[in-house]
Amino acid sequence: LTCNTCAFKTCANSETCAAGKNICYQRKWNEHHGERIERKCVANCPELGSHDTSLLCCRIPDCN
Repeated sequence: LTCNTCAFKTCANSETCAAGKNICYQRKWNEHHGERIERKCVANCPELGSHDTSLLCCRIPDCN
């Protein structure tokens, strides 16, 4: 599985997930400088945090 790994709205960077990490993850939240985005491979989909504006977990290549 490959997942996007950049912190921007459009993403050209992806990585091959390590063994056991078969979920692509994207989390968004707001900071003083605007919206922040985190993307990576994970083993389990995390809970939506109190400051998160959205959370996406998926198993299709580069779906995050």
